[in-house]
Amino acid sequence: MPQLGIASGRYDRPDEDFARGLDALADHGLEVVVTTECAGRDVEGLAPRGWDVAHRRGSDRGRGECAVLTRASRVRVAGSASVRLTKGHPRAGGRFTHDSYATRVRLWHMPSGYRPTVVAVHMPAHVETLMRRRLSGRRLGRLGVVRLLTTAPRQVRLYMEALTALLPLADADTAIGGDWNLDARRGWVRLLMRAYFPHHRIVACSTGTHGERVIDWWLVPRRWDASHPRIHASGSYSDHDWTWITARWRGLTTVTR
Repeated sequence: MPQLGIASGRYDRPDEDFARGLDALADHGLEVVVTTECAGRDVEGLAPRGWDVAHRRGSDRGRGECAVLTRASRVRVAGSASVRLTKGHPRAGGRFTHDSYATRVRLWHMPSGYRPTVVAVHMPAHVETLMRRRLSGRRLGRLGVVRLLTTAPRQVRLYMEALTALLPLADADTAIGGDWNLDARRGWVRLLMRAYFPHHRIVACSTGTHGERVIDWWLVPRRWDASHPRIHASGSYSDHDWTWITARWRGLTTVTR
């Protein structure tokens, strides 16, 4: 069964440390890894270590933020794109001052023949703090979704709307993973995701991936069997602990050697 990982980066960690961390993930059998904070990193240099790299560089700081790495021996990249989600605004605050991008990759998983799509994201920082301030003392009640969406800052709504536009209606073959900067254990976060992605569900670890917060997680199609989230202590590779899930595409027989 394929294993999909999230290895959130840290911009100031040496490339060689980051590469050694990915080697450790490969030793665990991971075949697909999404990673962040790649704008100034030589992710293309991972190719000699057995990784295919889907990554776009550009003059725009946000374009190279996310990358998708695949084990060349088991997964082929059928196509990739860097997609702008929101346009930066100087008064938006935090990373919303820069354009936000996602990296979308169409894959061919050779052992099963399945062709899923994986999207790597890095939600701008401080979003959760903004939301918590706006939700403070409010009861969502029966109109929870409406109140939640009207409470969300405009840039958050634009980000989520652009992300949903990447998925066809009721998409059953696309998973989104990365550093969401939203704690998956919070009820309003799950409500927010259900509102925008009714055909997907969160798969996250029960323990923190960045301190006590669970902010590195997958949003997978409901028809996927995705379970057993695991934590890999990244040590010097990042300020996040890395995580991975085991996925099985329903209706297909997957052979893992």
